[in-house]
Amino acid sequence: MHKTRLTHSDTIGVARGVDSQEFVTAVRFGLDGTTLYLAMHSNETTAVVRVARATGSVLEQLSLPHDSLTGLWLLRDGRTLVAAGTTTLYFLPTDLSDTGGQIAICDSTITGVTPFGVRGRAYAICGESTLVEIDSELQIAVRSASVRPSDSIDGVICGTGGIATSPSGSIVYVLCRRSGMLLYIDRLTLTTFDSVAVGAGGQEMALVPSGRRTVITRPGAGELVVVDLRKREVESRISMESPWSVAVGMDGRHAYVTTHEDQSHGRLLLVNLEDAAVTGYTPAPPGPLTITLWPSTRSPKMRWN
Repeated sequence: MHKTRLTHSDTIGVARGVDSQEFVTAVRFGLDGTTLYLAMHSNETTAVVRVARATGSVLEQLSLPHDSLTGLWLLRDGRTLVAAGTTTLYFLPTDLSDTGGQIAICDSTITGVTPFGVRGRAYAICGESTLVEIDSELQIAVRSASVRPSDSIDGVICGTGGIATSPSGSIVYVLCRRSGMLLYIDRLTLTTFDSVAVGAGGQEMALVPSGRRTVITRPGAGELVVVDLRKREVESRISMESPWSVAVGMDGRHAYVTTHEDQSHGRLLLVNLEDAAVTGYTPAPPGPLTITLWPSTRSPKMRWN
């Protein structure tokens, strides 16, 4: 898609000659914008595949232990791709030349990851209420803590969903799907010091590049919630049918939202965050779609060996 006009540009068919039931569970642009990384599954295999954006031809592929990959992220170094499995994080070289390192960080399912923290720190959330800090350079889990609103009693379940960090890395934001709170967590102590009530059922969140706002999808409530992170309050609620995945453009003014309306209809929406209004849309394949943008806040990047 062209980001400003939402006109259909191309469709890439990725055929590896494997099981016809193969499907994609996560997608991420390479930092140069010319390649895409896909997490692909069939009944027998799990693989990360790097394809050429222009042709869809497979450039490299790497088979992994049979797992359910739910996300792909590129680290700041531009050399490492992080893939989230059920309870394990995989640290893969971007050329997919080997399986790299892997660490089991959760006893329960990984429900969110952000690879961008200060001093090589990454963060993941496990199960209903556990936050894990990871040293992405040493590829080890450093510590973990239970997360809940700062004024709650013990036993309140967060139902963790999305996770992100402030641009400085000093604050970790955790979206609680069950309690409907967006938590502000101090990275030094891993304790909650503030929260914003956004409503239960949050599916996904994305920060604007400046770190001023975050955008949260609530499919059950039929709304997109925009939170002013500095004022620590909900800035606007934008009505739309079943918003699912969200990404924010480099300008910080526009969000791109996929909807999961029913089994036969879906849309890609363009949202002006300043005006709190949907300004364009185009049909999209049905189903809970994932969205990725290029350039992102971490790209483009060049390196020399």
